[in-house]
This record gives sequence, C-alpha cells and structure tokens, in this order.
Amino acid sequence: MADKKRLEMAYIKLKEEKKKVQEVCLEVGFKNPSKFSTAFKNQYEIPPKEVEIFKTCHILTFEIV
Repeated sequence: MADKKRLEMAYIKLKEEKKKVQEVCLEVGFKNPSKFSTAFKNQYEIPPKEVEIFKTCHILTFEIV
C-alpha cells in the first residue's frame, strides 16, 4: 500500500515537474532505481522514462505551436 502511494506521487512529479526519473525515485523514497522502475511499470503499464519523455515532447510541441 505504501508503494502505491509513493508511485502515485512519483507519477505526478514526473508528469508535472522538470525532474529526471532518478531524482523522483529518490524523492518518493525508493533507494533502488531498478525496483522503482519495475514497480512503476507494473502499476501504470509504462516505464517512468516514457512519462518523462512525453512531458518533454508535449512541452516542446506546445511551445512551437
């Protein structure tokens, strides 16, 4: 249950803040980035890096338009 809450916080941070996956991983209390990525992918069915990449692409597209 605690992991689910931390993963929810991580998702929000990755989606809304300009932070790298490893930074968010540590901020929400995961000490092992590999375990974090696996847990995140199991929860959301996408790796955390894709959330970070999508956010960047979306911001770039928004600025160009």
